[in-house]
Amino acid sequence: GTSDLNEWGQQSTVEQITLDVMRDLVPGGYLQTLHGRQYQSGAGRWLGCRLTSDGWGAYAERMMIAQGYGHGDVKLRLTALQRALVRDCRLVAAIKLHTQGAGVEQMSRLFAEKAFLGDRKSVV
Repeated sequence: GTSDLNEWGQQSTVEQITLDVMRDLVPGGYLQTLHGRQYQSGAGRWLGCRLTSDGWGAYAERMMIAQGYGHGDVKLRLTALQRALVRDCRLVAAIKLHTQGAGVEQMSRLFAEKAFLGDRKSVV
């Protein structure tokens, strides 16, 4: 609801919102989905699926910064790197959860230590 949106806005920084736009809108997943819909072939339609758009969004973030967006703003670059670490930890956590039976406590530690999230954030 609205309270969730307000809480998200209070916790988000300008850098996080900027990266969200790059990742999810332009040149991220939204733009990829628009282009993917125009193809009739099965391979072309892969462009519009969620599996590939998530990877494209992550690439879009890195590409925009590498091409000079933000003019070397350290906070933007560090925020992007931290978000990439969180994505990597999500992958590792999913693998450990499904193959090793890892629990919430172990996953919380993984996020706190490897993605540099504090204890409070890593539980969420």
